[in-house]
Amino acid sequence: MPLFPGVVPVTRHKEIIIVLLVVNALLTVVLLFAAGKSQPAGAGQEPQEKLTDASNDLLLSMLYPYIETAVNGHYKEMNGYGVQIPPQSMEVLALKRLNKTNSFSFAVTVRVTPYTAGYRKIGEDVLAFEINHGIVRMTSFKHLQDFPHP
Repeated sequence: MPLFPGVVPVTRHKEIIIVLLVVNALLTVVLLFAAGKSQPAGAGQEPQEKLTDASNDLLLSMLYPYIETAVNGHYKEMNGYGVQIPPQSMEVLALKRLNKTNSFSFAVTVRVTPYTAGYRKIGEDVLAFEINHGIVRMTSFKHLQDFPHP
C-alpha cells in the first residue's frame, strides 16, 4: 500500500519540475532583456539587445543540456575520454529576437570549446538555436576545428 495514495510517482514530479524550471528561466531571460535598454543601431542595422553577464550565463545554463547532447554526439569517437564543456568554454556570439519587440522567439548562436576529462581541448564548434515560447530547437552545428586527441 502506497504511503501517500494518489501522489504522482517521483520521476513524474522531476519531469514537471524540470519543465517548470525551463519555462521560468526562459521567461526570466525575456524579462531581463525587456528591462534593459537596446544598443543604438548603426545605419541600416536592427537594434541589438544588450546581453549582460548574468543574462548571458542564464541563457547558457538553459541551453547547456542541448549543447551537451550535440557535442557528445559529435565527439562520440573519444573512446572512453569524457567530454566536458566547462562554463568558461562557452560564449554567446549572437542573440536576435526573431519577431517584433516583446515576442518570445529568439535565435541564439553559441561557440563552445569542449575538453576531455583531462582538460585538453578537443575542438571548437558553433551551435545555433531557436527558442520559441520556451521550446528550444538546435538549427545548426558547425564544427570549426579539431585539436590533437590524447
